[in-house]
Amino acid sequence: MNVRFIGQPFEDGSNLYEVLTGGFEPGGIANLSAAVAWAKRSGLRRLEGALRQIRDGGGRTQLVVGIDERGATEEGLRMAMDLF
Repeated sequence: MNVRFIGQPFEDGSNLYEVLTGGFEPGGIANLSAAVAWAKRSGLRRLEGALRQIRDGGGRTQLVVGIDERGATEEGLRMAMDLF
């Protein structure tokens, strides 16, 4: 198992989307566990295909998501429940 902490903002100018999708190459990520401050549909929609690819390949996705501070949306939480 490979565990990596990814904090933002990145000093090198990259972003979390690039870090995550870079690992979604065939055989790249077998299982994904994530903890995030909130979930929004606009952000999850960008990762939807890659997350489904993990699950379709027999992998497992898990998510811990915060709901305070009005950062999460109902649509985002519903999508998170579908994808994870």
